[in-house]
Amino acid sequence: MEVTGLLGVSSKDHVIVRSRRYLINDQPVETAVSYIPAETARDTRIAQPDSGPGGIYAYGADAAPAGIRMSPVQVE
Repeated sequence: MEVTGLLGVSSKDHVIVRSRRYLINDQPVETAVSYIPAETARDTRIAQPDSGPGGIYAYGADAAPAGIRMSPVQVE
């Protein structure tokens, strides 16, 4: 399934992609990617190129008024 389908948005809608790399002893051990509908993230720090320390989880309360709900989905 495409990301847009999981998000419930049209394939024509803009989506913000946030990518993180986790390191142990300066070696990458995991990557994580978040997809947020641009309309949902508008006027939040999520839409900024550098959202600050802690990323979107650190300021979930900021994002809550925009209707953001964190739900991990594993796509194979």
